[in-house]
Amino acid sequence: MDTEVERCWPGAGEIFSVAFSDYDGEGEWTVGRFGVTRIDKAVKSGEMSYIPYVRVWRGDVLAAEHSQHRLTGVYFKVPT
Repeated sequence: MDTEVERCWPGAGEIFSVAFSDYDGEGEWTVGRFGVTRIDKAVKSGEMSYIPYVRVWRGDVLAAEHSQHRLTGVYFKVPT
């Protein structure tokens, strides 16, 4: 994982689910539902610093991308 992601997501584990609010309303992406295979932590360059993002994948296809400003919840997989 690159340094910027580690800095924006310190100590964060594997993401299992995210809840979001955007122009179309509220929603949720969960690994294993509606074809979602993984949710990755990511960053994008902002005006003053990097902004945390999540990327939602269905196989090798990027299904959605949300910035921290649109997320209302991030749920992490419980380590076993």
